[in-house]
Amino acid sequence: MPDVVTLGDITVDVIARIPHYPALGGDSLAERVDIRAGGSAANTAVVLSKFGQAVSIIARVGQDLLANYA
Repeated sequence: MPDVVTLGDITVDVIARIPHYPALGGDSLAERVDIRAGGSAANTAVVLSKFGQAVSIIARVGQDLLANYA
């Protein structure tokens, strides 16, 4: 039986690092792109488990390209 059950988001964050913020109407190329697991319920569950809590999560994951990663 879990100590805590989280309910909410499991997402994938796509983080693009750009060298400078573009001017209004301009653009910028990303120097690097990282893909990380995210979402409030998932992040909370991970932190609580690192503190030794037994954690379960209730969430849904979509059927897109990043769903398997999530």
